[in-house]
Amino acid sequence: EGETCAIVQGLHNFDYLNLRGGLLRLDGEVIAFTFGCKATPDMFVVQIEKADHTIQGAYQMINQQFVQRNCNDVEYVNREEDLGLEGLRKAKKSYYPAMRGVKYVATPKG
Repeated sequence: EGETCAIVQGLHNFDYLNLRGGLLRLDGEVIAFTFGCKATPDMFVVQIEKADHTIQGAYQMINQQFVQRNCNDVEYVNREEDLGLEGLRKAKKSYYPAMRGVKYVATPKG
């Protein structure tokens, strides 16, 4: 629910948030979409990326085409969180990232 709410809010405030987005169609049907924004002058952050997981290559294609068409003015593309999912982590590592963030977990005492 939280992710869906964030997507809807992002779409409703697309211009205000200076978002860039893209979608991928197959036979006229939307099979993937993505959006994000410039976080710094040299870094674009992809905040949302969704694709039909039953269509082989849909995630790779939306990722590649969006970056190729929308991120020419930045040095870095931040793919954000891998959610601890091994497949997503492996995919992100396959892009040979220049750097990876360090994660910390805080647990309240008691």
